[in-house]
Amino acid sequence: MVSSLIGLLIAFGIVLGPIFIVTENHLIFLSMEGLFIVIGGTLSAAFLTFPFNRLLELIQVIWKVFQTPLDTTQDTVREIVYLARETRGDKSLISQSLDGVKQIYLKDGLTLLIEKMEWVYTKSILQERMNREIDLLERQAMMLKTLGKYPPAFGLLATVIALVALLENMGKGGQASLGTSMAVGLVGTMYGIILANFIFSPMGENILLKAEVQERNSRIVLRGLELLKDAVSPRIIQETLNSMLDPKFRQDLLGRS
Repeated sequence: MVSSLIGLLIAFGIVLGPIFIVTENHLIFLSMEGLFIVIGGTLSAAFLTFPFNRLLELIQVIWKVFQTPLDTTQDTVREIVYLARETRGDKSLISQSLDGVKQIYLKDGLTLLIEKMEWVYTKSILQERMNREIDLLERQAMMLKTLGKYPPAFGLLATVIALVALLENMGKGGQASLGTSMAVGLVGTMYGIILANFIFSPMGENILLKAEVQERNSRIVLRGLELLKDAVSPRIIQETLNSMLDPKFRQDLLGRS
């Protein structure tokens, strides 16, 4: 969340900084006509491209970008190791600890194990659920990256419309509105570039990274559940799961004896 907010602040600085430097007439960069063409055109393209129910997902996607941490693998390892230390493979203790488990798939897996479902079926069920979430994230990322193609095109459309108006005025000998017509078109192009490169494309990449993290989390959860099922010592669980993390993220949660 913090990095996303920092990114937005930097983006605003990059856009607003030059605007306040190059001219005293800041309102020239505010064009309702250009905004209407770019945003309205992008919305129309979105409705033509995606079903309405999928467009509603975009609200959740934007919330996910700013609310969900990018990498949660360390938290997953920490939760499994603490659980191993407190329960030592005792299913009754695991059952008592379920309410405190935050990782949803870890909680689901522990519930199935407590209900004495065979490991092969537990693993298959969890893998399928995790794969569906990864597929959803990848689909949402694709939607955002697809929408990122449209704003520059509609910004160019604003420029073309302004250019046609400019040429018409030149043909009639009118000079007063030439600069205004061209400014509307160029500002529309600016809006398209901002929407595509500061909003849609970065958010799409963010969601793709979350899909990668979810895939790593899936492997960690499944391996952790298997070790918990076999009542392996917490030290072995910690080192096994640490080996699935980047070296700089490995943790000593049990202390050295």
